[in-house]
Amino acid sequence: MPVEKIIVTLLAGYLAGSVINFLADKLPSPYVKQANNRAIRMFDYLLPWLIHLKSSVGYRARHWIIIFIVPTVFVACAFIKTPALQPQWMAVVLFLFILISVIDIEHHFILRPMLLAGYVLTFTIGIFIHCLIATLTGFLGGFVPMLAFYLLGKLFFLKLKNNTANGEKIIPLGFGDVHLGGIIGLFLGWPSIIAGIILAVLSAGFYAAASLLFMF
Repeated sequence: MPVEKIIVTLLAGYLAGSVINFLADKLPSPYVKQANNRAIRMFDYLLPWLIHLKSSVGYRARHWIIIFIVPTVFVACAFIKTPALQPQWMAVVLFLFILISVIDIEHHFILRPMLLAGYVLTFTIGIFIHCLIATLTGFLGGFVPMLAFYLLGKLFFLKLKNNTANGEKIIPLGFGDVHLGGIIGLFLGWPSIIAGIILAVLSAGFYAAASLLFMF
């Protein structure tokens, strides 16, 4: 790949990472309590080092991690050669998945407009790179197992006597995660969704283990 293309891809990834940070703070703001009432402006996220040094915007580790990860992912997508899916479309899907994941991890909910956008985008791409049957069976392969995990988790925690923490119910898996499994299934199709579900379960396990380690 030419150096010029790598530079352009890195800049596009930097911009995408800045937008993800902005949206991950802006979109949930009407639904969560804010530590302060500062205005959330896109410009603050384009130059994080300047803002971090001269003001109290409140940059967290997540902002810097996203700024590093997203350009790296965009460059990796540019190197992947697939006959059916262009790197640009792969980057768009990953942009949406990363944004959904950040909001879900930090606030434990997924916004419905983002789910709708994910369904429309992955269904369209799925039909283009697979076929209608493979796309729909991929959806079932992602949605049904996640629904089973959701119902089992809900049943398990309902049986616990101490199912509260600070007055709030402990919910191991939300229904938004079930929809997210269906969205991933539309994108991967059948049978690739099988590997996708296994990877998702392993990733969730590693995340849960890391969370427990940091608690002690």
